[in-house]
Amino acid sequence: MNNGGTPTTTPASVPQIVRCDGAMLARYWPFLEEKLLIIKHKTDVAQRKAGLTQSQVTWTPQQIRFAVLKGLIGQNTVELYLVMEGAEVLGFFVTSCPPDEFLQVPLVLHLWIAWSGKPRLLEQCEPFLKELKRQRHCMVIQHTSGRQGWLRRNTPGWKLSQLIYRCEVD
Repeated sequence: MNNGGTPTTTPASVPQIVRCDGAMLARYWPFLEEKLLIIKHKTDVAQRKAGLTQSQVTWTPQQIRFAVLKGLIGQNTVELYLVMEGAEVLGFFVTSCPPDEFLQVPLVLHLWIAWSGKPRLLEQCEPFLKELKRQRHCMVIQHTSGRQGWLRRNTPGWKLSQLIYRCEVD
Protein backbone atom coordinates (compact mmCIF):
# COMPACT_ATOMS: atom_id res chain seq x y z
CA MET A 1 0.00 0.00 0.00
CA ASN A 2 1.24 3.48 -0.71
CA ASN A 3 0.83 6.73 1.18
CA GLY A 4 -2.62 7.47 -0.27
CA GLY A 5 -4.23 4.29 1.01
CA THR A 6 -4.43 2.78 -2.46
CA PRO A 7 -3.34 -0.80 -3.05
CA THR A 8 -0.35 -1.34 -5.29
CA THR A 9 0.24 -4.22 -7.64
CA THR A 10 3.54 -6.05 -7.44
CA PRO A 11 3.41 -9.33 -9.42
CA ALA A 12 5.08 -9.05 -12.83
CA SER A 13 2.02 -10.50 -14.59
CA VAL A 14 -0.18 -7.69 -13.34
CA PRO A 15 0.11 -4.29 -15.03
CA GLN A 16 1.03 -1.25 -12.97
CA ILE A 17 -2.11 0.46 -11.74
CA VAL A 18 -1.82 3.99 -10.39
CA ARG A 19 -4.37 6.37 -8.97
CA CYS A 20 -4.48 9.39 -11.24
CA ASP A 21 -3.51 12.67 -9.60
CA GLY A 22 -4.08 16.18 -10.94
CA ALA A 23 -0.84 16.33 -12.93
CA MET A 24 -1.51 12.95 -14.55
CA LEU A 25 -5.08 13.96 -15.35
CA ALA A 26 -3.82 17.08 -17.14
CA ARG A 27 -1.12 15.14 -18.98
CA TYR A 28 -3.35 12.31 -20.19
CA TRP A 29 -6.63 14.24 -20.56
CA PRO A 30 -6.71 14.40 -24.40
CA PHE A 31 -6.21 10.61 -24.53
CA LEU A 32 -8.78 9.96 -21.79
CA GLU A 33 -11.34 12.30 -23.36
CA GLU A 34 -11.01 10.49 -26.70
CA LYS A 35 -11.56 7.08 -25.06
CA LEU A 36 -14.51 8.35 -23.01
CA LEU A 37 -16.17 9.56 -26.21
CA ILE A 38 -15.63 6.11 -27.74
CA ILE A 39 -17.21 4.43 -24.70
CA LYS A 40 -20.18 6.79 -24.85
CA HIS A 41 -20.66 6.23 -28.60
CA LYS A 42 -20.47 2.42 -28.34
CA THR A 43 -22.98 2.44 -25.50
CA ASP A 44 -25.38 4.69 -27.41
CA VAL A 45 -25.17 2.40 -30.47
CA ALA A 46 -25.80 -0.70 -28.35
CA GLN A 47 -28.77 0.91 -26.64
CA ARG A 48 -30.30 2.00 -29.95
CA LYS A 49 -29.99 -1.60 -31.17
CA ALA A 50 -31.81 -2.65 -28.00
CA GLY A 51 -34.70 -0.33 -28.90
CA LEU A 52 -34.00 2.67 -26.69
CA THR A 53 -34.36 5.97 -28.51
CA GLN A 54 -33.07 8.22 -25.73
CA SER A 55 -29.46 7.92 -24.63
CA GLN A 56 -29.07 6.47 -21.17
CA VAL A 57 -25.49 7.74 -20.99
CA THR A 58 -26.00 11.14 -19.42
CA TRP A 59 -22.39 12.01 -18.61
CA THR A 60 -19.93 13.94 -20.74
CA PRO A 61 -16.15 13.51 -20.61
CA GLN A 62 -15.87 16.93 -18.96
CA GLN A 63 -18.26 15.80 -16.20
CA ILE A 64 -16.10 12.73 -15.60
CA ARG A 65 -13.01 14.95 -15.38
CA PHE A 66 -14.76 17.26 -12.92
CA ALA A 67 -15.92 14.30 -10.80
CA VAL A 68 -12.34 12.97 -10.68
CA LEU A 69 -11.03 16.41 -9.68
CA LYS A 70 -13.64 16.62 -6.91
CA GLY A 71 -12.52 13.18 -5.73
CA LEU A 72 -8.93 14.39 -5.55
CA ILE A 73 -9.94 17.11 -3.07
CA GLY A 74 -12.23 14.85 -1.04
CA GLN A 75 -15.59 16.17 -2.22
CA ASN A 76 -16.73 12.76 -3.50
CA THR A 77 -15.45 9.18 -3.72
CA VAL A 78 -14.65 9.14 -7.46
CA GLU A 79 -11.19 7.85 -8.34
CA LEU A 80 -9.52 7.38 -11.72
CA TYR A 81 -6.96 4.62 -12.08
CA LEU A 82 -4.58 4.32 -15.01
CA VAL A 83 -3.27 0.93 -16.09
CA MET A 84 0.26 1.70 -17.23
CA GLU A 85 3.17 0.12 -19.00
CA GLY A 86 5.95 2.66 -18.60
CA ALA A 87 4.45 5.98 -19.75
CA GLU A 88 1.85 4.27 -21.97
CA VAL A 89 -1.75 4.00 -20.77
CA LEU A 90 -3.04 0.48 -21.54
CA GLY A 91 -6.41 1.13 -19.96
CA PHE A 92 -8.21 3.01 -17.23
CA PHE A 93 -11.16 2.71 -14.92
CA VAL A 94 -13.19 5.06 -12.78
CA THR A 95 -14.55 3.91 -9.43
CA SER A 96 -16.70 5.34 -6.69
CA CYS A 97 -18.06 4.16 -3.36
CA PRO A 98 -21.35 6.02 -3.08
CA PRO A 99 -23.26 5.66 0.17
CA ASP A 100 -26.17 3.25 0.10
CA GLU A 101 -29.32 5.34 -0.19
CA PHE A 102 -30.93 3.65 2.81
CA LEU A 103 -28.04 2.83 5.15
CA GLN A 104 -25.95 5.90 4.24
CA VAL A 105 -22.69 3.95 4.23
CA PRO A 106 -20.70 2.72 1.21
CA LEU A 107 -21.47 -0.93 0.50
CA VAL A 108 -20.55 -1.14 -3.19
CA LEU A 109 -17.33 -0.38 -5.02
CA HIS A 110 -18.90 0.86 -8.23
CA LEU A 111 -16.82 0.34 -11.35
CA TRP A 112 -18.31 3.31 -13.19
CA ILE A 113 -16.34 3.34 -16.44
CA ALA A 114 -13.66 1.04 -17.81
CA TRP A 115 -11.63 1.14 -21.03
CA SER A 116 -8.96 -1.21 -22.25
CA GLY A 117 -6.73 -1.11 -25.27
CA LYS A 118 -5.57 -4.66 -24.57
CA PRO A 119 -7.66 -7.87 -24.47
CA ARG A 120 -8.43 -9.30 -21.00
CA LEU A 121 -6.83 -6.33 -19.25
CA LEU A 122 -9.79 -5.89 -16.87
CA GLU A 123 -9.38 -9.49 -15.73
CA GLN A 124 -5.72 -8.74 -14.95
CA CYS A 125 -6.88 -5.76 -12.85
CA GLU A 126 -9.38 -7.76 -10.79
CA PRO A 127 -6.98 -8.56 -7.91
CA PHE A 128 -6.39 -4.81 -7.58
CA LEU A 129 -10.14 -4.10 -7.62
CA LYS A 130 -10.78 -6.80 -5.02
CA GLU A 131 -8.14 -5.31 -2.73
CA LEU A 132 -9.57 -1.82 -3.29
CA LYS A 133 -13.03 -3.15 -2.37
CA ARG A 134 -11.61 -4.63 0.83
CA GLN A 135 -9.79 -1.41 1.75
CA ARG A 136 -12.91 0.68 1.12
CA HIS A 137 -14.90 -1.72 3.37
CA CYS A 138 -17.36 -2.49 0.58
CA MET A 139 -19.24 -5.76 0.22
CA VAL A 140 -19.18 -6.11 -3.57
CA ILE A 141 -17.76 -4.72 -6.79
CA GLN A 142 -20.50 -3.71 -9.20
CA HIS A 143 -20.52 -2.54 -12.81
CA THR A 144 -23.53 -1.30 -14.74
CA SER A 145 -23.51 -1.22 -18.52
CA GLY A 146 -25.97 -0.69 -21.32
CA ARG A 147 -23.85 -2.91 -23.55
CA GLN A 148 -24.88 -6.55 -23.77
CA GLY A 149 -21.31 -7.59 -24.53
CA TRP A 150 -20.74 -7.75 -20.79
CA LEU A 151 -23.09 -10.75 -20.70
CA ARG A 152 -20.52 -12.69 -22.76
CA ARG A 153 -17.83 -12.26 -20.11
CA ASN A 154 -17.00 -15.66 -18.79
CA THR A 155 -14.97 -14.57 -15.81
CA PRO A 156 -15.23 -16.42 -12.50
CA GLY A 157 -16.86 -14.33 -9.80
CA TRP A 158 -18.84 -12.06 -12.12
CA LYS A 159 -22.52 -12.78 -12.68
CA LEU A 160 -25.61 -10.95 -13.79
CA SER A 161 -27.37 -9.69 -10.68
CA GLN A 162 -30.25 -7.63 -12.04
CA LEU A 163 -31.88 -6.24 -15.14
CA ILE A 164 -33.06 -2.67 -15.32
CA TYR A 165 -36.03 -1.88 -17.52
CA ARG A 166 -36.71 1.70 -18.58
CA CYS A 167 -39.83 3.37 -19.83
CA GLU A 168 -39.17 6.35 -22.05
CA VAL A 169 -41.72 9.01 -21.24
CA ASP A 170 -42.27 11.97 -23.54
